[in-house]
Amino acid sequence: MKTSKVLILLFALMLFSGCTKEDWQELYLSDILGTWSGYCYGNLHHLTVTFNKDKTFTYRYDDEDEVSGSYKYVSVGGVITVKPTKGDKETWFATDLQDHSMTLTRGLIPYKMSRYSGHYY
Repeated sequence: MKTSKVLILLFALMLFSGCTKEDWQELYLSDILGTWSGYCYGNLHHLTVTFNKDKTFTYRYDDEDEVSGSYKYVSVGGVITVKPTKGDKETWFATDLQDHSMTLTRGLIPYKMSRYSGHYY
């Protein structure tokens, strides 16, 4: 009997709170918004990436052409799935998130990233 009361209470909270899983994830989107820049492996390779509020991104790796597309961020685990307009989707990981720094792992290579400014795009 106790279990059913708890389940009913949980269901009621979810129903009346109006907060969906997507809404909950949006609360943490600001963790990665903005322009980030950093290096890997003793400054051998450079990555600059901008995550916009409308879930679009751009990035530039070393001196290659800029890549753009859309992304999805799941704060649990720091998973960022990027889908370039041309090319295959990739899975990145954001860890050690701070206000102005994070480690961004792209293709098993960690980049020590710094946020350019406090602006959210």
